[in-house]
Amino acid sequence: MLSSSFSHLPFGVVVVTGQQRIVQLNEAAEMILARPGSLLRAFGGEIQASNFKDAQPLQRHIADACATYDDLTPSKGGTLLLRGDREEPDRPGLLVSIAPFVHAPAYGLASERCAMVMLRDVSFQVSDSFADHIRALFELTPAEATLAAALAAGYSLKDAAASSSITVKTSRTYLERIFAKTRTRQQSQLVALLKSTEPFR
Repeated sequence: MLSSSFSHLPFGVVVVTGQQRIVQLNEAAEMILARPGSLLRAFGGEIQASNFKDAQPLQRHIADACATYDDLTPSKGGTLLLRGDREEPDRPGLLVSIAPFVHAPAYGLASERCAMVMLRDVSFQVSDSFADHIRALFELTPAEATLAAALAAGYSLKDAAASSSITVKTSRTYLERIFAKTRTRQQSQLVALLKSTEPFR
């Protein structure tokens, strides 16, 4: 029943143990992991990041999602935005959302706590209405939304500032406000969050 439910989802789903061992995956995830040049892959029965710099954050989020804490400190997981080579700006990225899958033993998948890894291809092209979309979601000012949309489109902070006709110093001020409103702390975290708000096509 669980396998059937996963197969109808419009994104990839992989259930893994805290050691990244794959216990279950749907067809969409199989296709993503098997693609030539994929940013994530299945190797030796484990899910692995193809890029060394993404391996440690992936491992950390999976371990966190599988950890057992007390009732006041629930396990969390996290979100990553994996990007290809900067020389290929048109290549889609991969949004990876990791959350606890607490009842794996009840489904007969594993005898230990597991994480659910959700995979979604994302483009760095943003629609004309994207700034309005994130402005409404996060209560950003028009200037903050314009800067945030440029960052989500893959611009560096310097280039995003130039495209918005503001100084880098002003862009840093806006970025700090955007971090506060979105409850993020890093630019990569912010971009992953913004991309995760895009509707499925």
